[in-house]
Amino acid sequence: MRVFLLLALALAGVAARPPPKRCLTSMFGAQPSEAIYATDGLQAALDYCKETCGTVVVDKPGTYLTGTLRLTDCVHLEVPAGVTLLAGTQRGDYPGGQEAWYLLRFDRCSKCSVTGGGAIDGNARKWVLAAPLTAAAANTAGPEPASGDPAQASSGARALLAAQQEQPALSLELEAAENGGAGAQGYREPPTKAVRNWDDPSCPDPQQCRPRLVGVVDSTDVVISGISIKDPVYTALGVFQSDRVTIQGVKIAGDFGIQNTDGIILDGSRYVHVKGAEVDVAGDGLGLQASSGKALEHVDVADCRLRSRSSAVRLGQVAQADIRYVSFKGLTIDESARGLAIQLRDKGSISHISFSQVSIATKLFDPHWWPGQAEPIYVTAVPRDSSTKLGAVFEVSFKDVRATGENGIFLAGGPMGIDRPGQRRPSKDYSLSVISLERVSVELAKRSIYAGGCQDYRPSRGEGAPSAPGGPWWPAGLDCKHGGTAPIWVSGAQRVSLKSIAVRYSRPARKDWLRQVWIDPFSTFEVQTTDVVVSGLEGATAQERPPS
Repeated sequence: MRVFLLLALALAGVAARPPPKRCLTSMFGAQPSEAIYATDGLQAALDYCKETCGTVVVDKPGTYLTGTLRLTDCVHLEVPAGVTLLAGTQRGDYPGGQEAWYLLRFDRCSKCSVTGGGAIDGNARKWVLAAPLTAAAANTAGPEPASGDPAQASSGARALLAAQQEQPALSLELEAAENGGAGAQGYREPPTKAVRNWDDPSCPDPQQCRPRLVGVVDSTDVVISGISIKDPVYTALGVFQSDRVTIQGVKIAGDFGIQNTDGIILDGSRYVHVKGAEVDVAGDGLGLQASSGKALEHVDVADCRLRSRSSAVRLGQVAQADIRYVSFKGLTIDESARGLAIQLRDKGSISHISFSQVSIATKLFDPHWWPGQAEPIYVTAVPRDSSTKLGAVFEVSFKDVRATGENGIFLAGGPMGIDRPGQRRPSKDYSLSVISLERVSVELAKRSIYAGGCQDYRPSRGEGAPSAPGGPWWPAGLDCKHGGTAPIWVSGAQRVSLKSIAVRYSRPARKDWLRQVWIDPFSTFEVQTTDVVVSGLEGATAQERPPS
């Protein structure tokens, strides 16, 4: 009897001990495989170790096929070099609606992290369609791979939709003939690829019904460091309504033919630090936005290299609340459709933004691929449509910026003071104000086969806008009627300072290049220029006058 009593007491003591500080995923049944899901074992380790803020180590090298992994409470995930977490591609791998579709989701997590030299693979290659997928073909999709979750294994085929049709590019032969063969030799642009999407009612946009990879949601004190994220099929890494998040030494590489594959998205969060990131994606490299009622503020980005078929850095586009107190320093931007972009279209304001020590290279891409007209610096604030209550962009500075591209600096807004569409209060207030550029150099060079020559105000529609001297009150859409691009374009702005700006054109000259800085006399107020020099088109054929 005494022996049994002692054994019972010993077992009770073991059960009462707290979980260990270090959990090996192999002890929970997770084994590397590209065919059999490891979701259950990986999640069990995360759930067990979170009680002590422990570290979960994926201890066996190899590739782990998995669905959503949820990190809650306080837990650290270590993905060492030689380990890859491979994203499942079936709807059943990602429970809930689209807002919950992440491979790794920090959900109300405090003092959590994912670190290590390993990789997270989005498996985007499995989403690309060889041909457009019809609704009939979608219902004949094959069975899902074996899964550790019975619900996943029995979920069957899923209905899929084609995200978009393949878009034709401009004819290389035609463009080469128009330009005498210049610049077109050997030019090959990555094709736009059609991908499948889940047919799911939780998706507001049927062309974006695909899972994200890493998401920090409603969390605090989170660190993401050292990992590689490759082949995303949608956003690679997102931070949403979270505080004190550090992203350091992360490498993101995506397919340049898949639209909406953004690199890093920061949304409605505070005190976010991004340092030493390397991002190569088709979508925006680094996007800052405020899609709900919470502001995005106190963000610093340093020493990052970005390459994008869209905007390398984009602030706005979605701004239902303010974006403010953001600094960028030491950025290198390669081969992007747009360099540094502030794009306000909503009621939130964007303010107290600084860019310094930035190197930029831009080029035009296929005109079917939007956004971007190869502007190295792009600041616009125009209403999304005639019913928009627009915020303002103010207190923005650019210092020590060097750029090479096919378009110049573009600053465009409009007069504020709208009671309702069709009426204007007398006002000298503009949607752009207190914008300064200092020690900025731009070399304009033909780098693609595309024509250019347009001012890009998208996404915006100008219906119902009242008129003003000099043309439409609010510019809208893609405006190509002038057929020219200026080395520096300023409209709809007040208190703009241009100091020590050098723009030099390289040969051969493009047909759309204007010789002169264009500062709209009808829609600007207090624009100061000091030591602004435009050179390099002496004797070349180019447009002489700005648009009227």
